[in-house]
Amino acid sequence: MKKQNSKWIKPLLVWGIVVSAVALLQYMKGFPIWHGLSDGFFTGAVFFLGIGGFRLASNAGCFDLISYSVSHTFRLHHPKDEKREDFFTYRERRRQTPYETGMLICIGAVSLGLSILLVAVGR
Repeated sequence: MKKQNSKWIKPLLVWGIVVSAVALLQYMKGFPIWHGLSDGFFTGAVFFLGIGGFRLASNAGCFDLISYSVSHTFRLHHPKDEKREDFFTYRERRRQTPYETGMLICIGAVSLGLSILLVAVGR
């Protein structure tokens, strides 16, 4: 249970910093606080939904060929004494450890909902 809770600490901390920074900047410009909070929540939503979407696409294999090509090119210029793996072995190895996307998309969706709520209340 402790391990599960610790996964949420860093993303929530980053989310809080982003929302606070944007809200504070908007408030210092003279906008009402609800306007700054709405912008902050929207910025956090775009950030986390974007990263979650890219990780979801990466889990589906959209970027496998690009990442294999870059790593293979790097290994050609800096050879080691290890066995070279082909693309299909690389893809199977990558699919064994997928990225965690649920918490990022969840935080982004909640943040987007709060942003829309603040826009509706503020009008």
